[in-house]
Amino acid sequence: MVSTSRKSYNIQFENLIIKLIDSRMFSGIDIYGDEAYNDLSKFKNIYKYAKNMGMKLKAHVGEFGDTKDIINTIKYLDINVVQHGINIAYSKEDMIYAKERGIVFNVCPTSNIVLKRAKSLNEHPIRLMYDMGLKITINTDDLLIFNSTLSDEYLKLYSSKVFNAKELNEIRIKSLNY
Repeated sequence: MVSTSRKSYNIQFENLIIKLIDSRMFSGIDIYGDEAYNDLSKFKNIYKYAKNMGMKLKAHVGEFGDTKDIINTIKYLDINVVQHGINIAYSKEDMIYAKERGIVFNVCPTSNIVLKRAKSLNEHPIRLMYDMGLKITINTDDLLIFNSTLSDEYLKLYSSKVFNAKELNEIRIKSLNY
């Protein structure tokens, strides 16, 4: 994954990213960092280039930003994967749009709770996203910071009764195909 920060991105990075994309060593592109810094215009050309090269187009958005930020990023950068994106759950209309577009949401429950984006697993939006039929994957965030493995994430969701074993297995299997 070729990843770049929203704030530090510049034309020199763009030239480097083009070289990295051309190397064909990476399968996708991602932007991360402060969601309040949402000037997506500087990423438009590089995302278009990455799409033309057949890469997955991802963006970290909707963990701190609102559902409008998620939809704007989906539309403007033509992304197909949202890292986090849990605030999509606050708009049924936007969830329907994301579902119709086939957007995948890579959700990190423990990270969301530690960062106070969700109060608890039982109040986490992942269940609502699943019930709306969104494509979700269960993920970890930075292991050194959040101290939770992928197995831990699944076990926590099972133990808290957010999902049963059959649902978790369905999510796991579908995740392998996204």
